[in-house]
Amino acid sequence: MLKIPIEGIHVRVEERTLVMTSERLLCILSSAALNGGFSQATAIINHQVEKNFNVEPKAKLRQVIEEQELPESTIGLMTAARVDDPGISFDEKKGLTVCAIVTAGLSNNTINTILLIDGNLTLSCMVNAIITATEGKCLALQLLDVRSGTGVATGTSTDTVTIACTGKGERIEYAGTATTLGKMIYNTVKNATLQALQKQEHISIGRPIMQRLEELGVTLPKIVGAALSLFVPHPKIESSEKAEQIFVDELNNALADPNVCALIYTGIALERDAKRGMLNLRGYENDLTSLVADEVLGMSISKYIGGYKGLFEYIRYDKAKPGILAELGPFMDDVIAGLIGGVSARMYDVATRVEKNE
Repeated sequence: MLKIPIEGIHVRVEERTLVMTSERLLCILSSAALNGGFSQATAIINHQVEKNFNVEPKAKLRQVIEEQELPESTIGLMTAARVDDPGISFDEKKGLTVCAIVTAGLSNNTINTILLIDGNLTLSCMVNAIITATEGKCLALQLLDVRSGTGVATGTSTDTVTIACTGKGERIEYAGTATTLGKMIYNTVKNATLQALQKQEHISIGRPIMQRLEELGVTLPKIVGAALSLFVPHPKIESSEKAEQIFVDELNNALADPNVCALIYTGIALERDAKRGMLNLRGYENDLTSLVADEVLGMSISKYIGGYKGLFEYIRYDKAKPGILAELGPFMDDVIAGLIGGVSARMYDVATRVEKNE
């Protein structure tokens, strides 16, 4: 049983289904697959299915409702995200209680938002609450820097929002972010969405730079592969296997440096915003010679990590563009070339130091 701060409302998770029941008839507005729209009901379910689920949703939800012995009027939601540990956030102010319950997964796992309000909202206010809840969800995705195409994701293609209010107290007509109710909705949905995505997708606002690179398809194997494609044997690094071991160690050392992380993130942000047309860089798509900021960034990274040797290595990789470098945009290919160049120089320096010590 999940703890919900609204009297008479109970939430449990049973057989891959989050079940919310109310002792009082609730006024509900929902974009749910089953019994969506404006309605009155005493139950809401959020049923977890497999990612490859291919059954008619309404039929499956009716089956679950019957198995749970719930009324036919029950609101039915569906998701491929986990429902056993949802994001939950609540707030209480001026006789109002707002509780957001969110299950969230990226891709088409679905972000389902259930907003329970112990208050008396007009129908137009409930529509307003849908807008505010969606704004809170979008802020959470923005704070996590979740990507979709060339920009920040605003959700998945199958998201739903359900507003359920008890009807208690004075009538409330507005739920915009300038109102007390609106602020409560905005913050609780934002916080619950952040929790849900952290639990489901294991992403956090301050996640490591390597994780951010992986989200862009720049994985460790691809970085190593590009680096070793131009590997030159050294008296103390005769094999590519030994080179890979030292390279990965030095790469981890470099990525532990906040200055390196800041430079890499600068490249990520520039690439993102240029693709979105925010920087007004004519010729960006073709990486024309008039654009030199990308190379300055690459040179800065390589020299910071590996000195002038790192700068020389960066030039080698930037010209050859092996592996992943050929797939990246104008800013990121230089950033990763600079990273590889600097770390490669460090790799050879490590071998030199070992040779001298021996």
